[in-house]
Amino acid sequence: MKDLDRMSEGESFIEVYDAYYDSIYKYALMLLMNKEDAEDVTAETFVRAYTNFSRYDAGKASIRTWLTRIAHNQTVNLMRSAAYAKRTDLPEGIQADRPGPDLAEVKRV
Repeated sequence: MKDLDRMSEGESFIEVYDAYYDSIYKYALMLLMNKEDAEDVTAETFVRAYTNFSRYDAGKASIRTWLTRIAHNQTVNLMRSAAYAKRTDLPEGIQADRPGPDLAEVKRV
């Protein structure tokens, strides 16, 4: 197998996709805790990577680091979006500003 971090001339984007899809999906899933959102972020990550594939510089970062940074940025963009905020609102009757229990009062069993 070719060294994917070197991005040799003969390497195709398909090889990069096959090698890194699972790790990028798991990263997005860890951050978002939602399969559908993680799938969307992963797909958008590879679309953006494909679009900018010629601009990748192996001297600056490994391909894994480059893809993870794209995924991170896509995740942040999603979490900042109004649609995401609306979907993740607390259920009616639950207040986010309500204080939690005082840990000093919680008894250990």
